[in-house]
Amino acid sequence: MLSGVGVCALRSASIALGCCQPSTAYADVSLFHCYAQQEGTMQYDSILIVKDIVIAVAAFAGMGLGFLNFWNEQQKEKVKLKVMPKAVFGKGRNADGRELVLTTLNEFNEKKSQGIFCVEVLNLSKFPVIIDEVGFFAKKSKNRMTIANPILGDGGSWPRKLEPRESVSVYGSLQDMMSSNLSRNIYCAFAETSCGQTAKGTSPALGQFVDAVKKSA
Repeated sequence: MLSGVGVCALRSASIALGCCQPSTAYADVSLFHCYAQQEGTMQYDSILIVKDIVIAVAAFAGMGLGFLNFWNEQQKEKVKLKVMPKAVFGKGRNADGRELVLTTLNEFNEKKSQGIFCVEVLNLSKFPVIIDEVGFFAKKSKNRMTIANPILGDGGSWPRKLEPRESVSVYGSLQDMMSSNLSRNIYCAFAETSCGQTAKGTSPALGQFVDAVKKSA
């Protein structure tokens, strides 16, 4: 049989134990909520980062497309010519019996040249251009050799208007070219439009022509 003191001690222990259990449970629940809140915050931050990356990529893509469109528009407005100096190596006839001058980019032979040299100009622009000067540039000189009184392969007029993708073959006197003091330093042919735009071009045939001039000097 417990004494009064023992009963009082047992009750005190029971009360103390009862008070501790709710406190421990409350601490566990609070810790769980803290972890859950931290995890939710991290997930939200990750979503914001991904969102920012997507927005940045979209912005850069938009800038790239804008630049590309601007570049394409600029190209459409730009004069583009292809200049091809060609050597004459004979004459022939087409299916209609019309006489043709045979030309090549690859080889110059003075004996087969028919006394002329050719510069072909192709309009690669998106719009018509007018070619009003064709000739050659020389090293060590600010001057240029212009084909005076050019002969056109199709018998057309000069200066010559070229539609998009249209070309013209301009012929000049080989003797005039070889007698010029610039001929030994020629490095390219050129074509110039009426608005002052110039395009250049070269070929093995032109290089061989210059070599022939140097050998004959």
